[in-house]
Amino acid sequence: MKYFNIGLLILFCLTGSEILANERIVDATKDYIVERFNLSPESVVISVRENRSFDELRPSDSLRVYSNMTSPPRGSYSLKYDIIRDGVIIKTLSSSATVRIYEDAYVANRKISRGEDINPDDFRIERCDVTYDLDQIVRPNVKLDSMRADKTIRAGDALEYQMIERIPVVERGDEVIIRCSIGALDISTIGIAKEDGCVGDRIDVMNKETRKRLQAEVESQGVVIVNR
Repeated sequence: MKYFNIGLLILFCLTGSEILANERIVDATKDYIVERFNLSPESVVISVRENRSFDELRPSDSLRVYSNMTSPPRGSYSLKYDIIRDGVIIKTLSSSATVRIYEDAYVANRKISRGEDINPDDFRIERCDVTYDLDQIVRPNVKLDSMRADKTIRAGDALEYQMIERIPVVERGDEVIIRCSIGALDISTIGIAKEDGCVGDRIDVMNKETRKRLQAEVESQGVVIVNR
């Protein structure tokens, strides 16, 4: 019985040590992912498989995490771990972690057809798994004014940038005022827009009188500026 109890104690200590090492790996991995990709700690969930290579990790050791991957996590993420003891790297291990990212996003309350103007009331804010759409998801701090659907958005879809576009203030074929400043002289003429454009966009326009095509910046609805 005595030997049996000692065996249980040793097994318990080893199991506890493995759990502690696993927790440290998870925490260090999460800290690295959060800092590198500027994420909130609450949005990141990390899981790692048991790896016996970490068995020699001591409580007093430091753990440094890094990766050669430059893209944001897409589920499985390859990482390297330096085990540092007394200021010296005693081992470098390669492993992978499963990374899930959850953030608030706009979710459509109804179907929105392509070309339809976006109304903020058509969306609710909901916590979503954005692991595979991290770069595309429209965050709630983005204003949806002056936007329209670039493709059909289904009810329940998390809103992505590829689903929307700004509503142009100038459309192809519109008659526009072309303004040009030369020194202290301001000149205006009438032209035809050859492309759609939002404020700040550079588009092709045609001088209606000379038929000459120019590049102009959209200033406001029906007005473009040619810089000289």
